Amino acid sequence: MSLPIALAAWRQWQTSVPLLSEPTVITALAPGTTNAAIKVAGNSAEGRHSFVIRYSDSRPGTRMTHFWGERNNFALAAKHGLAPTLCYAHDASHTLVTEYIEHQPQAVTTDALAELIRRIHGLPYEGVTVNLYEQLQHTFHQAQTRGIPPDELIDPCSGGLTAALAVLKQDEPRFCHNDLHPGNVLSNNGDLLVIDWEYAGAGSAYFDVAAAIDSWPTIDPRQLLPRTLGANFCSDLWACAQAVYAAVEWNWYLAQGILPPLRCSLDQVTSKIALVK
Repeated sequence: MSLPIALAAWRQWQTSVPLLSEPTVITALAPGTTNAAIKVAGNSAEGRHSFVIRYSDSRPGTRMTHFWGERNNFALAAKHGLAPTLCYAHDASHTLVTEYIEHQPQAVTTDALAELIRRIHGLPYEGVTVNLYEQLQHTFHQAQTRGIPPDELIDPCSGGLTAALAVLKQDEPRFCHNDLHPGNVLSNNGDLLVIDWEYAGAGSAYFDVAAAIDSWPTIDPRQLLPRTLGANFCSDLWACAQAVYAAVEWNWYLAQGILPPLRCSLDQVTSKIALVK
């Protein structure tokens, strides 16, 4: 019922130009794993405007984050020009309405990605703190309910992973997106905008960069790391971030019932955890 609720509330949408009538559905957009996205368009005195209605289509209890946190994260990013304008939110149905951005595919350079990450890390954070241990626990148990044996998962309480989580927890918190893959980055008139702020919050910048690097194989880590984590780069923190992200990614794929990509295997994950000092 999320789509009808959002459309019926069109008069409450905070748009740049007031709409004259209820928007109509144009098409379904590429969905996320737990969210559906619908493009709609409505008339205004200045012409036709397009929007995206995004809502959760996951089963109750499968969501790892609180919707109010995602809503606030999106609003913060939009306020600072890092996300499309947030027009409306309906907490009960986990629904967001944002302006539609016409994505203009282009190769994202190391400089552009580094600048984007630095801007995100510079946002003033409040409220939401990322708890990586809870995320791991959630996906660990969710995967088990799918019938995945414990020995095929990464136990959040394993020694090396516990140590890595403890190290990351001591890192100075920054506002992080934590899911900065190419599908979440839109290019429009030379600007990069980010969507899907579901996993964002205050946390370790090292973990955020580890997630980004894993998702952008064309970006050279040797160039990105100093431009995002600064001159006081800590190799121990980086090893911990890589280990924790590998564990988070592995458990997430199995919890969703999705075959992990070839670059991701249980042996690779445990090898990274073994490197934690």
